[in-house]
Amino acid sequence: MANVLAGAFAVIGVIIMLSSLLVWTAYMLPRPVSRAQHHLETNPWQSFFAGLVVLAVAGGTYFLALSMRAKLREQLETLLDTLARFAGVARYAGDAGTMAHELLYLSLIPFAIAIIIGGAAFAGMFAERADPSGNRPVASLVGGAFAFSASMFLPLVGWFVFLPIVATMSAGAGMLSLLSRDRAPQC
Repeated sequence: MANVLAGAFAVIGVIIMLSSLLVWTAYMLPRPVSRAQHHLETNPWQSFFAGLVVLAVAGGTYFLALSMRAKLREQLETLLDTLARFAGVARYAGDAGTMAHELLYLSLIPFAIAIIIGGAAFAGMFAERADPSGNRPVASLVGGAFAFSASMFLPLVGWFVFLPIVATMSAGAGMLSLLSRDRAPQC
C-alpha cells in the first residue's frame, strides 16, 4: 500500500512541478513562448520535424558525451590532483567521476530549455482555446499547463502517443523560437 501511495504522490508532484514550470516560463519568457506558439499554430509539421532533428542531436550529444566520460574523468583527476596539491582543494572519493557525470547532463541544458519553451507554448494554446474571451488569463494558463502535464501521465495513450508527439513538437517549436530573430507575433 505504501508503494502505491508513494508512486501516486510522486506523479502528483511531477504534474504540479511541470505545471508550475510551464506557467513560470510563459510569464517570464513571453517573447520566445509566443514565437513558439506561433510556430505551433502556423506550422505544426515544421515544428514536428525540427523536433525530430533536435531530439536526434540531443541524443547524439548525450551518447558522445557518454563515450567521452572516461577520458574526461582522467583529465579531471589530473586537474583536481593539481588543485589539491597547490591550492589546498579537498578531494573526495569519486569526485572526478561525479564532475564528469554532471558535465554530461549540463550538455543537455539547451535541449531542455527548448522543450520547456515549447511546452509553455502548448499550455498557452490550451489556455487561449479554453478561455477565448481572455477574461481569466492566469487561471486559463494554469489550467492549460495542468491539462498538458497531466495528459502525459495517462496510461498507454499518454505515454506512447501524446508524450512522444508533443515532446517532439515542443522541442522543435522551442528551438525554432530560440533560433528565430523575428519579433514576437502580436496575438
